[in-house]
Amino acid sequence: NFYRKLGYSIKRGLSNSSLVRTEVINIETNINIGYIYLSDELKLNALTVEMGKQFKDAVDNMILLSKNQSIRACLITGDGQAFSAGGDLEWLHQRHFQSPHSNVLTMIDFYNSFLCIKNIPVPTIAVINGAAIGAGLCMTLACDIRIANENAKLGFTFPKLGIHPGMGASILLPRLINQEIATHLLLSGDIISGKTANKNGLVLETCEKDNLNHRALEIALSYSKNSPIAVQSTVQTLRSAKFDGLETGLLREANAQAIAYTSTDFLLGLEAVKAKSIAKFKGW
Repeated sequence: NFYRKLGYSIKRGLSNSSLVRTEVINIETNINIGYIYLSDELKLNALTVEMGKQFKDAVDNMILLSKNQSIRACLITGDGQAFSAGGDLEWLHQRHFQSPHSNVLTMIDFYNSFLCIKNIPVPTIAVINGAAIGAGLCMTLACDIRIANENAKLGFTFPKLGIHPGMGASILLPRLINQEIATHLLLSGDIISGKTANKNGLVLETCEKDNLNHRALEIALSYSKNSPIAVQSTVQTLRSAKFDGLETGLLREANAQAIAYTSTDFLLGLEAVKAKSIAKFKGW
């Protein structure tokens, strides 16, 4: 975690530091900064329904800590080599056998279980330590700031899987970066480096992996030292524009994904991803 990597000693019960461990999510606080860790290293922090439930609980904790002024910024990162490899492939495969109507409801719940990070009142920073793919990258779009390992692999790989983008990608990405670049990334499914993401405006800055946590903490502390009234009201104003119409957009994405899940192309894409090969899509 951040503080162990930075040489701090974290002990449960200290007034200025606490650590709560759950199965796939870790929560930590120290010197007015909150941390949420995706902690399913063996699966490269792939997003699952269970992780979503625990993530929502972690967010609820951070909201409470924000309201009592225990934290003034919140960082999210991944344990291990990856930030998140995206949606769990076995769970995605199960979508093929569910009805489109059922999948629409399932996907809306799934999106919101991770996008709920936008409800934390203090500034949120996604610290992209390693690969952030598909939905794993999408959830960072709901954060206020992104900082990345310069060599991290980032990609909205939905078309290679045979499905429409989800978890807000088609709504939030074009609002964050150049429209044409957003369109290219969503249609190509290209995987880019952290450096290229920075050039494209997707992340605020990049640095070497060993310096990433230190730099993220510096940024968080720069916000926490300012007036919380000014910072949090500004965050609220910026988010009101950023997330305008999001619910309608998520419904559109869920419907499009639900239809795609019934297709042969989806199965071909899924098998190709598992085999690390290129799918030969057939279309309708």
